[in-house]
Amino acid sequence: MSTEQLAAEQAASPSIPAEIADMNHFCCVSGRGRSVAGYHPVTGAVVDQSTLVSYDTARVGAVMTGGRVGFVPPPESGYAGLAVAYYDNGVPVPPARELVGHLASYAVNLEDGVHVLVLVRSTSPIPRVFSSDRPVWTQTGVIDLGVSKLDGAPLVVAEADLGSLIGELTGGSGLSPEDAELLDKMIGARNSQRVRMYYDSSPRVSDQNAAEEELCRRLAWWCDRDVARVDRLFRASSIFDPARWDRVMFPATGMTRGRWVIDRAVSNVNEGYRPSKKGRTTHRNIGAWDQVSNREVQS
Repeated sequence: MSTEQLAAEQAASPSIPAEIADMNHFCCVSGRGRSVAGYHPVTGAVVDQSTLVSYDTARVGAVMTGGRVGFVPPPESGYAGLAVAYYDNGVPVPPARELVGHLASYAVNLEDGVHVLVLVRSTSPIPRVFSSDRPVWTQTGVIDLGVSKLDGAPLVVAEADLGSLIGELTGGSGLSPEDAELLDKMIGARNSQRVRMYYDSSPRVSDQNAAEEELCRRLAWWCDRDVARVDRLFRASSIFDPARWDRVMFPATGMTRGRWVIDRAVSNVNEGYRPSKKGRTTHRNIGAWDQVSNREVQS
């Protein structure tokens, strides 16, 4: 890329709020949706709080590497990105547009062309959420600053009670801290690319039946055969279809399709994941389904 092209790309990059601009808590990001990952703009290594860079450095690195700029909030700072489904075939969705307007906060368009991420400084604990009809989630560790600033979004960060706001937005469908922690562990395990895909904003699924069964088998192991927990975490995935999942398959018993899929998955898992008292994984027999390997699990 020439110097002129680089300068043009930098000039086109969105400005960011002054309160975070001078923090030097930035990196480059790749991936989409819930699966974004931060990397150093020069070394390409995974970043932590000690290896973050300035906004300008991250912006140049993003241009050179084909990534985007990410913001890594200081611990306990309360910053979070609230991603909402904003566009439907390129047209802003009225409820999401009203929400973004109500927050009056810095917002960016995400790479998928569907979601907008709003930067918020939360005054309450930040839940991880998923709404069954329109995906909603929070980013806290690495916040994707997107591909472009949303038209009209101010260069300020709003303060909000994010827990209450999300509860109103999703009907209270947020995951508990314990469920969110387990989901993060599962998504972050080695060799878990397929699991991450099912929690991405735009999963590429050619066979819905097979995808549901595969995810439930994995969840059955991670949830140690807890049927209710498998159901909660499945509903947090991007392949969850409420009309399909909650459809009654057996009228005589009232069993839904979702419960039928979960029961089949649990029956094929003899034992599941349990962290040991020392904080490391207890390696246990996963039964008949050999596609989940204990080697991929790290606490």
